[in-house]
Amino acid sequence: MAIESGAEGLNKPQPQQTGLSNDQLQDLVLKLSKQVEQLSAQKATQTSGGLTAADVATIMSAVRTQGDIDYTSGITTEQVPEDDYDEQGVRFCAPFSGYAIIDDIRKGHVVKLPYGKKSILFKYQSTRRYQQGKYEAISPFSTYTSHSKKEIEWLRASSKYGIYFYENSNSVASSDLRKIQKLSRIMTILSGFDTVDLIKRAKEYGVSYTEDPRDMRLELAHKMVESELESERERTKGVLDQNYKERLVVGKE
Repeated sequence: MAIESGAEGLNKPQPQQTGLSNDQLQDLVLKLSKQVEQLSAQKATQTSGGLTAADVATIMSAVRTQGDIDYTSGITTEQVPEDDYDEQGVRFCAPFSGYAIIDDIRKGHVVKLPYGKKSILFKYQSTRRYQQGKYEAISPFSTYTSHSKKEIEWLRASSKYGIYFYENSNSVASSDLRKIQKLSRIMTILSGFDTVDLIKRAKEYGVSYTEDPRDMRLELAHKMVESELESERERTKGVLDQNYKERLVVGKE
């Protein structure tokens, strides 16, 4: 066996170790050759009518905005998907000259409007005049009609439904700012009640149990507001009666 020694042995290049057998090297070369063929075929397809990445991006953009529908900013009534369209629609009323909804707070989280709509706007309809004691009061109201089943469901589930807007115009006629403020305050308090406490308080006001806690909470809130308003009316009447009696006494003196 020859032994290399000295500088000659150190300077002689050593063979590189690939760790692959001849069969493995041939297999690797074959695979690489196939990949080259596939890439060449793809390139030929693209130059003869195939789609490049830029083409795909353009098509996706066109589909996303097809028919001028931009789902990021919302859609119009005519653009509501066919299976979501409610031909009759549902009219919602608010006791304001105008009202806007942009989102909702549910269980501590912001819930956006369906289909990415930026807002729902209630448009002014008319102003009602009615007698309130010795004075004439006015009650404006606005409306919004939805033809989307998904949107209708969203509005009915809103924390403001039954307080700031209704489906029944009679409810709007009987609402005023003071009542709305009381409803909002009491609903906020009741939202912190668990089911047991809610049922207990509902019984105190003669509210029947329902499977939907929100319906029961809303009915209870209205009952509590009416009770508060009645107490205020009684106190006001008592003060007026007392003042009247005092004036009579002063007159007699």
